[in-house]
Amino acid sequence: MKISKRKWALIIFGIIGIVGLAESFLKTSGTTFLLLVLLVASLVLSFLFIEHLANRETLRREREKVEEELKQANLVVENSPAILIRWKNMPNYPIFMVSANINQFGYSQEELVSGDLTHADIVHPEDLERMNHEIESYTSNYIDRYHQQYRIITKTGEVRWIDDLTRVIRDRDRKILEYQGILLDITDRKKAEEALRESEARLKSIIAVSNTGAWEYHHDTGHVWCSDEYFTMLGRDPDKYDTNGSANISESWLALLHPDDQEAASAHFFEYLKGGSAGMYENHFRMRHRNGTWVWIWSRGQTVKHTDGSLSHMTIGTHINITKIKEMEFSLYKEKEQFKTTLISIGDGVISTDIRGNVKVMNKVSEQLTGWTQEEAIDKPIETIFSVLDEVTREPFENPVREVLETGKIVELTNHPILLSKEGIERPIEDSAAPIKDENGETTGVVLVFRDFTEKKKSQKEIEYLSFHDHLTGLYNRRFFETEMKRLDTERNLPITILLGDVNGLKLINDSFGHGVGDELIVKAANTLKESIRGEDILARIGGDEYALLLPKTDAAETEELVRRVKGKLKKKPLREIEVSVSFGWETKHHATESLTKVFKKAEDKMYKQKLFEGPSMRGNVIHNIITTINEKRPEEKNHSEKVASLCVAMGKALGMDGYDLEKLKMLGLFHDIGKIAISDSLLSKREALTEMEYNEICRHAEIGYRILSTVNDMAEIAEYVLHHHERWDGKGYPKGLKGEEIPLPSRICFIADAYDMISNGRNQRSAKSPEDATEELKKNAGTQFDPELVTVFLEQVLPKYRS
Repeated sequence: MKISKRKWALIIFGIIGIVGLAESFLKTSGTTFLLLVLLVASLVLSFLFIEHLANRETLRREREKVEEELKQANLVVENSPAILIRWKNMPNYPIFMVSANINQFGYSQEELVSGDLTHADIVHPEDLERMNHEIESYTSNYIDRYHQQYRIITKTGEVRWIDDLTRVIRDRDRKILEYQGILLDITDRKKAEEALRESEARLKSIIAVSNTGAWEYHHDTGHVWCSDEYFTMLGRDPDKYDTNGSANISESWLALLHPDDQEAASAHFFEYLKGGSAGMYENHFRMRHRNGTWVWIWSRGQTVKHTDGSLSHMTIGTHINITKIKEMEFSLYKEKEQFKTTLISIGDGVISTDIRGNVKVMNKVSEQLTGWTQEEAIDKPIETIFSVLDEVTREPFENPVREVLETGKIVELTNHPILLSKEGIERPIEDSAAPIKDENGETTGVVLVFRDFTEKKKSQKEIEYLSFHDHLTGLYNRRFFETEMKRLDTERNLPITILLGDVNGLKLINDSFGHGVGDELIVKAANTLKESIRGEDILARIGGDEYALLLPKTDAAETEELVRRVKGKLKKKPLREIEVSVSFGWETKHHATESLTKVFKKAEDKMYKQKLFEGPSMRGNVIHNIITTINEKRPEEKNHSEKVASLCVAMGKALGMDGYDLEKLKMLGLFHDIGKIAISDSLLSKREALTEMEYNEICRHAEIGYRILSTVNDMAEIAEYVLHHHERWDGKGYPKGLKGEEIPLPSRICFIADAYDMISNGRNQRSAKSPEDATEELKKNAGTQFDPELVTVFLEQVLPKYRS
């Protein structure tokens, strides 16, 4: 541990104190002096230890605060375009956490977090060095929040621009622990900026040279000459400026630049000169007008060439007032962005046509759905681009655009329209077409809006499927079964039998192994029934653990044979070593006048009667199989349970119990750990110390054991004792925190017997202690963990006999 200056001061203070005491008490006895020395030293060390604990608690709270912030950030990121990413402070910045929406770049969370790919692997090679240099520059100067823009390469090889806002996480010593970034895809913005620059270039080519100011710059002297128009376009008097070619560039240009443009404009100009001046110099900036406004200037120039082609030391150029053009450009850009945003934000395909029905505009969605690009489709008839068929008849629909042009009204296609794309792909669509009218109300074209109906149609089919099917087993549901009862209730289907089945022990399986295994039981029974029936039979899951079969032209004897086959198959398909049991009941309708609903009720009554006989037997078998499974997988558990049972019975005898009470104690000892069937073997056999989470998981075995045993009527009382066999005398036990004599006596007895055997034999060989240590442990915890009177009985009356 690193010792701070403050701690060193305390240590030195303590030493000085000791030395002072030594001088003061030099003549005192050695014992007195030693005690004083130890007192001072212990005070110093205690203060240091307390301060160390406080520092650790502060660090823990800081970490928890950061983790909570990260959780909140994840919730926001998962529902936004922003991607949250965290990477380590290691070479290539390996990623160890990324939000799920990284899939917009084709990568999965697993690919990035696994270590197969690092941050450096997805950054564009041309940007990687710059990015790393910027990170180094920021972090070395302790700038812990910084902003970067760079390109990445998606999984498909596409290059995308990223806006990265990064936060650096450091420890108390300011060492970097990790980086946390929020990434935004700004590719579209970059493209828009590029489009704007191209638009500016086009505008420049059509600007007239009227009202143009000329200038000459001499490289050697740094002097500049400016024409009168150079100044008059700024509302300034040329006579007040040196126009003879000896003016300083700062006075004629730099001083008049907008403060925000000065650095960039001058850097651009001198960079042009520094680069050899072979090409054309061009720049836009603002200059101050005499009236205080700012004039946008388009500055162009080129270094003059000698007759031999070499460059001279003079650059000439012009200034053009493009303020109005800039204003127009900004306005057009705004409108263009608004229109573009509108088209992009619409998730539907949009096509507009002229009055002749020829295509003029298509958005990206319409290109994807039709297979035509806007460049290919321009001026082509709408029928060529937008071809629609009737899904049922396969006949072409009248094109909605033509109908709008004829009627001047909004038109919508109905009756299952199918769009046939250029590649021959068919998609169900929804669409509407509306007229575009001028200021006089005359139709000048049509706008067609349509959307892919595939997913919606698929969802409709899924909804229709789910309305008649059980989602877990895929069987028909009760609603469909009742519909089929009406449909098949005809004389030609006689005799018709209704067979009902109820899975035995589902609740016990759910409580023992979890609802996932319970679902496996339901599916196994369903699949066995499904593979045992005919194609014309109707099988449905009509309840949580109930199935119904509608068997046309089937009598009772044939149904009995079907049940025999199903039970035989189920017996061969145990679940977790437990036989799958289904109780059946059936009834047959022989005459048309009989009510099939009453037949169903009779079959149901028979099934429930059968379940009364088979259910308890099945639950008893499950418990037997659970104990057998535990003992086979972990023989030490069998030995432990038998020892606990023996100790419990011995305690009962010492307390004067007999007969049924001793039998209950024996059963409690044998079954107290039955709930461990639902705890993983790896956790139960773990040799290392348990984590808090692992300990809490093992603690669940008392509640699980209670739920298992309480399903059997004869075991209800034992189940209650099992539930409380880890309650403590001081009320700090689990699961209910009962205290003192609130805890059932058998549970208190079992707790002592269980603890003694666990201490003396250990959860594993490494943790086992001697019988003497186990005895001391019981004595130490009597009155807190254990019933003190029962501990006395155990130590004085039971243990001596048990050891002998």
